[in-house]
Amino acid sequence: MTKKRSRFERSIRVTHGPKIQRKKRQSKGSNFSILKSKPPIQNYLSDIYVEWRFNQFERGSPNKKVYRVKEQKIPQLFDKFGNQDIEVRIDAVDEEGYLTITFLANGPGCNQKMEKRKIDYLNKEKEKQDLLKAKRLAERQKKIDGELWRFDHLRELAKEHKCASVYLIELNSRVRNSASEKIYPGVNYSETELHGKESRNFYVGITSQTPEDRFSGPGKNHISSVTGKVRKYRKIKDDEPFTESLEELEILINEFGYRDDTSSKNLDYRFEHYLAWALYKIGHRVWGPTMNEVQGDLSWLGKKPFN
Repeated sequence: MTKKRSRFERSIRVTHGPKIQRKKRQSKGSNFSILKSKPPIQNYLSDIYVEWRFNQFERGSPNKKVYRVKEQKIPQLFDKFGNQDIEVRIDAVDEEGYLTITFLANGPGCNQKMEKRKIDYLNKEKEKQDLLKAKRLAERQKKIDGELWRFDHLRELAKEHKCASVYLIELNSRVRNSASEKIYPGVNYSETELHGKESRNFYVGITSQTPEDRFSGPGKNHISSVTGKVRKYRKIKDDEPFTESLEELEILINEFGYRDDTSSKNLDYRFEHYLAWALYKIGHRVWGPTMNEVQGDLSWLGKKPFN
């Protein structure tokens, strides 16, 4: 029979020793990471060749299979290791400017494998460049589209002022290396982000003749001017009767210039400069207009109505 506890005994709290917590077993990767040291640097490829070539270790792999080397042209590295019958993997440049080269195999057949690796690498690089170029051209075109309104504005303004024809002729790239000084971009207007390989070269002029006669018609014309920029550098080099050149002249005037049908004699050179400036604003280079024609003053350009 269980002895009945007194009130005093029942009031005493029994305490136990400190609770022992068992440490949970943790996986190796839960609370810490293994620090990896960087591969050693090798300044001389020839030393890597000696270590990794097939005839150096027929009985096994090299002791060190990874090296870092100073950044250099990767396609040439594929050729260099392939010529030694060594197959490697080449990883991108690290933050210190080193390429990581990893040994894979050696011996006969490695040259062909490295050639395939090089082709794959070049194809991937071309894809990257093509994507970057497409993105750049799309951004460039978007900016150009925002400037195209000026050509319609030019035509409206020229018609309102009864201005003579304002025309343009495309020149070839050799004009950029000539002594002829372009005006847009020029001393007063620097090249912009739109100027580059895609930029075209134009001669811009204003005439009370028809643009066709100014190009090759009777009297004073561009083709008869031996020292003129158009005759020397025109992009289309056709012969008389200059059918292709005149067709292109019509296309360019319809796209960018202004054709007067009233035989106006109003040679307002501001319109010549305005067309040249509008072409400059969409990334092209322009010859033809001079500062003398506007008495050295371009302060009106970019302001109403020539905005």
